[in-house]
Amino acid sequence: NAIGNFSALQFRYIRSQLDEQAHKETSLYLALSQIVFSLALIPTLGLIGVVIASFCNKFALMVYIGRIVKKRRDLDV
Repeated sequence: NAIGNFSALQFRYIRSQLDEQAHKETSLYLALSQIVFSLALIPTLGLIGVVIASFCNKFALMVYIGRIVKKRRDLDV
């Protein structure tokens, strides 16, 4: 749950910066990662696959948003 909260906080940071391009890329990445993890894990693992897919999606989103924030911070300097 902490990973999900952290990625949500970072996503809110992007929205607060009014960075439309980063927001669009993040939303697209979120949707694609949900589809991929769900298709890969749910048919084979069932309910456990749902839990694992959710965790993997939140972790991937946290990593992706962290990269966007770091890149933006490096460009601002």
